[in-house]
Amino acid sequence: MTSGEKSKIRDVFGFLRLKEGIYSNAQIDRSWTTEIMKDFTKWIGASEEGKPYQHLNWDEEFEAAKKADETQHIGQVRE
Repeated sequence: MTSGEKSKIRDVFGFLRLKEGIYSNAQIDRSWTTEIMKDFTKWIGASEEGKPYQHLNWDEEFEAAKKADETQHIGQVRE
């Protein structure tokens, strides 16, 4: 059930942040960066919606986010 719980709360967070205009669809729909993961886990700890999911471990997702940080910067134009 853990993967189902993770998917559900990620969707709740993603829709909320999209509605708030904090992230774009592209940011939420692709692999999350460490910045988004930090925001997400902070939100889980502080929100009523996140309380039932505070027991979940997000280490694997943070490792994937580190890889996303590296690949999502490739090809970006620097000013």
